[in-house]
Amino acid sequence: MTEKISATLLELAKSAAADFAKPNPLGEFVESVEEEPGVTTFMWQSTHPGYLGWRVAAIVAHFGADEPATVSEVLLVPGVDSLFAPDWVPWSERLADYQALQAELEKQAALDAELAAAEGADLDDDDSDEGVSDEGSSDDEEDSLETEIDEEAEADSVEHHELQEDAEESGRE
Repeated sequence: MTEKISATLLELAKSAAADFAKPNPLGEFVESVEEEPGVTTFMWQSTHPGYLGWRVAAIVAHFGADEPATVSEVLLVPGVDSLFAPDWVPWSERLADYQALQAELEKQAALDAELAAAEGADLDDDDSDEGVSDEGSSDDEEDSLETEIDEEAEADSVEHHELQEDAEESGRE
């Protein structure tokens, strides 16, 4: 390929690549690769923020001096420093992984519940006096204490009433 043809092809490819890259400017020219006789790929660095490290490639077909060159394709190709998406994983495998994780989480939750129940039972065993309240007296003792207080209050009321009657009788005499 002569220099004149090469410069013409480069300008044609650059124009197509610049249109493709809009609204971002075309980066630095990287290389040209003759894919086969009459087909050359020209590459520039991509300046698109999501495609750093990628290249804008314009493929130009040229079959002689008397034939016009044409742009076959313009595309993004990964460069050496480009980021790639992870390998595709079929939905059935992703779902199986998710279900296995959920089953494991359910098992762990069940173990945690058993552990909490066992710890609660241990605490109950430490307080082996059934019916013991926080104050340290049993429910039966509390009931009897309340009964005593009620009886004393009733006795005081009766005594007070009797004293009033005595006072009234003294006042009549």
